[in-house]
Amino acid sequence: MGIHNLKPCPFCGGSAGIVVLKKDESLMATASIYCEQCNVMISYLDRDKGTTEMFKSPNDAAEMWNTRTYII
Repeated sequence: MGIHNLKPCPFCGGSAGIVVLKKDESLMATASIYCEQCNVMISYLDRDKGTTEMFKSPNDAAEMWNTRTYII
């Protein structure tokens, strides 16, 4: 896994970490980003399955974590 430049937590400003988990015996891995201070973790909703899922790769998870939407 490469090094990911993760922004601080958008809620508390804490440091972010990355976790990679094996999903099943097919060796398919999933990833998520979490805050080491307040423990918030990101995932996404798979609308087709109606389930909450982890990201397919560490890069996908890092990209979503680092995306900030600003309210104007």
